[in-house]
Parts: sequence; C-alpha cells; structure tokens
Amino acid sequence: SNEFLARYPGFETLQKSDSGVSLPVGLPAFIYKVNSSLGIGGFIVPGGLVSKDIEVNRLPLLLLKTINYLDVKAKVDVSFVAHVVAGYRIGRMVGFGLNFLTVSGKGSGAGNASSTNSPLVTGTGSGSLTDVKAGVRVDAIPGRLALGLSFGLFHSLKVNYSLDSPLLALASGAGGESGSGSAGAAPAVSPNGAVNDQSYLQIGNSFLAGLQFVASRQIRLLADFEYTRANHSQTVISLNDFQTRKKDVYDTLSVRIGGILHLVDNGNIMLGYHYEPASVGPGNDEKELAGFGWLDLMSIFAGLDQLRPYTQYAVGGQFGFMPKSEKRGKDTMNYYSLTLTTGLVYRKASLGVDSTGSTPGAYLQKSTSIPLGLIYRF
Repeated sequence: SNEFLARYPGFETLQKSDSGVSLPVGLPAFIYKVNSSLGIGGFIVPGGLVSKDIEVNRLPLLLLKTINYLDVKAKVDVSFVAHVVAGYRIGRMVGFGLNFLTVSGKGSGAGNASSTNSPLVTGTGSGSLTDVKAGVRVDAIPGRLALGLSFGLFHSLKVNYSLDSPLLALASGAGGESGSGSAGAAPAVSPNGAVNDQSYLQIGNSFLAGLQFVASRQIRLLADFEYTRANHSQTVISLNDFQTRKKDVYDTLSVRIGGILHLVDNGNIMLGYHYEPASVGPGNDEKELAGFGWLDLMSIFAGLDQLRPYTQYAVGGQFGFMPKSEKRGKDTMNYYSLTLTTGLVYRKASLGVDSTGSTPGAYLQKSTSIPLGLIYRF
C-alpha cells in the first residue's frame, strides 16, 4: 500500500492512495559460472519489446505560478537495455566485480485539466544513460569480517525533451483548474514552449563502503555507507516560467544497517534500516535554480521513484530449499539451489519547501510492502 499527500500554500491537501501487486523493480537476470573463480551474467532487451503506459490523475502542479490539477497520460518506449555483471575471485580472500548498465528510450505525454479535460501541457523527449561501477571484497578475517568497496567509474546521461502549453499564449497565464486561489502573478514568458537538451559525464560519481561482521554462528551484522556526488550542471524546465534552469541538487550520504539471525538450519531472520537523504533541494527563483517540482512529482506518482528524504524499516525471512554440495579442489561447498526471500517493509518520507523555494509545498509519503525474491542456483 502507498499513500501520498501534497499541499501548496493556500490550497487543499491532495491525497493519493493505492495498493496492489507491483512489477519487479529489476528484470530477471542470470549468473553463469565460467569456472570456480569467474562468474558473468546480466540481460539484454532490444528495442520494441518493452513499453510502459503512465497514467496519473489529479497531479498537483504549479503552471505559471497558478495551481492546476492535471490528468497525465504518457507512454515510454524502451529503445535498448543492457545490464552486464562479472565477478572474479582470487584465492579465498579477495574478489573483484564489475557492473555495466546502459538504458535508452523515448516518450511522449499530455496533461489535461482534471475538471475540464482541456489540454494544459504536452511534451516529448528521449534520453540515454550509461553507468559503470567496479568493486572489491576482502575477507579481512576469514569467517569473521568481510569488507567491501564500490566505485562509480563512469556515469553518462543524455536528455532531450520539450514542453509546451496553451497557457503560454495567454498574457495573464491563467487557466486550468485553479483551486481556491493563486500562488502569485504569472511571469512574462515566451509563447514558444521550452526545450531542455543536456548531456553530462561524471567520473567517480559514487563511493560505497560496506562490512559484514559474524558475531557468532547465529548472528551476522551488516552496514553500508554510500556517498553520491551530484552533478550541478543538470538542468530542468521550470513550469513557473517555462524557462530552462539549473537544478538545485546536493551530494548525499545514505546509510543501510542490517542483521541476519540464523535460527534454523535452512533459514534466516533478517532485520534492516535504511536512511536515504534528499538529493534535490528547494530551489530559488532569485538564483534561477529549479528545485523539487513537477518532474519529481510525476516520477513519484507514476511509481518510478520515491519521495526523499525517507527512513525505512524492514523485517523478513530467507529460506533455502534443495540442498546441494559441490567439490572445489580440496574444499566442499554446501548450498541451497532454491532460495526464497520475503518480509515486511515500512517507509516514511517527508519533505517541505518554504516560501523561498521555487515551488513551495509540503509532501508526505508512507508505504508498506511485502517484497518477494527468488534465486535458483544450478
């Protein structure tokens, strides 16, 4: 279940709730063991096979400083996706890994006023992303302490999209479903819409450090700390004035802490905590910085992203079936062919933008989910 509340100063609170079964976050993948030291895997999706229809009702947006509630319909076509992973282990203490992901696609959409069904915003766009990470894991104290490091080697993003609105042709900027008041006078804008065409490359955009400590045969403790460096050259079209502005973004440090309790031979109880800070700031009209706004809201309402900052708590179980043994030289490795993971996850996020921000408002999101994971080793 998921509940999202949004409110702009002087307007009613918008509440959106939904529940049901969602699709997996990631596509199914495989890992192939070339030999006892090397494993590779991933998946490739060619163009024309995957598309997503997005429909969001009563999305609250400030268009030209006036509140509007939009019914948005959009379609995204995936042009190409490739995800490749590889891992190589040296001896019993050191392992190296590489993760490569590239995605490209295009889409179009339109937003109509919820009350009159008249068109307010139209847009088209395309984009591509390539991300490469490398990591190393060291069993510092075999059987007791393991340390891991991961580095973002290469991050490339290319985006081109355009937005237009019939409101731009109106000198007053009024129109749509305006609620109970106005957030301010509409600025003078060009009636030709706006285009955002950007591309950037980051080297070393993230760093993750993690550890696993085996306190006893029954207890394992885990912790991850991930630092992500923001790219301050990002731009976005502001719907306040349909101008392309730099996005107000920040570096972040997220924390994940977990525990695994081995209580039965084929199963574990898992506990987890996750804090994820916000990477998008409030923005500032005077400094021509666009903050948290329409693109972030649409991603959240479409289920493609989550509101940040958030705190998450989780409890679950991991159970193994179909036990097997495998000889590796003089050693024998015991494992389960089938692993089932499930649990309960609660997440709460809250964000506020005051009157100095580019889009003042208050946002709250609460969600409860039951994830399900399945791994088969052969």
